[in-house]
Order: sequence, then C-alpha cells, then structure tokens
Amino acid sequence: MGLLQRLLEGSPPVLGLLGENPFPDRPPQQVRIRIAQYQFSTPDERSAGRWWRRGEIEPYSGAWAW
Repeated sequence: MGLLQRLLEGSPPVLGLLGENPFPDRPPQQVRIRIAQYQFSTPDERSAGRWWRRGEIEPYSGAWAW
C-alpha cells in the first residue's frame, strides 16, 4: 500500500515520518502532489545563500509505477 493511501487513512506510522502531524484532527480527504526538479545552484548563487534551483512545478495526477 502506498504512502498517499496511508496518509488518507491516517496511518500513525506514516504520519510519524512527517515529524509533526499536519492532520491532527482527522486524515485528509484529498492530497495534492506537485513535482519539481531541483538542481544544485551555481557558485555565485551559493555565495548568496541559495543552495538549490527549483525547476518548473507541475501537478501530478495518476498512479505511481513502483
């Protein structure tokens, strides 16, 4: 069973992986997934305190193929 299904069920072991439970009263009814591509920043960007560059964010819809 996948992570998203377990989140929707309110599985305590899975919620424990999140550090702080973002759903303290009840499990969520829906989960939104957004996919972004991360790359290391350039030396100039790092000197300004930016360690990562985040690419385009896309919504995800569908099933993961594990």
